[in-house]
Amino acid sequence: MYNVFETEGFQKIAETLDGHELKWLCKIKLKLANNPSGNILHVAWFHEKKFEGKRLYFIIDEFSKRVLLIDFSSKKEQERTIAFVRDNMVLLLEYLRSQP
Repeated sequence: MYNVFETEGFQKIAETLDGHELKWLCKIKLKLANNPSGNILHVAWFHEKKFEGKRLYFIIDEFSKRVLLIDFSSKKEQERTIAFVRDNMVLLLEYLRSQP
């Protein structure tokens, strides 16, 4: 079993989601806790899941059995999100591993 965490930025995004998106997100969080998987983006620990015209971006730390939800945005913003994760990968992993 994995623990699923969210960045502060992701929490702000989640507050703006409509009911349909929020319901999907809750279901995906449960799936990620049991069996984290998704389309791999560039490196084995960086993944995405698609929902209609949006994508959920997250990282998986197999060592600590944790998942960090990073962004939920449109395909148009994919390059920005990937660049952010690449530029901040050490900080994101440290943040994930520091969660209680």
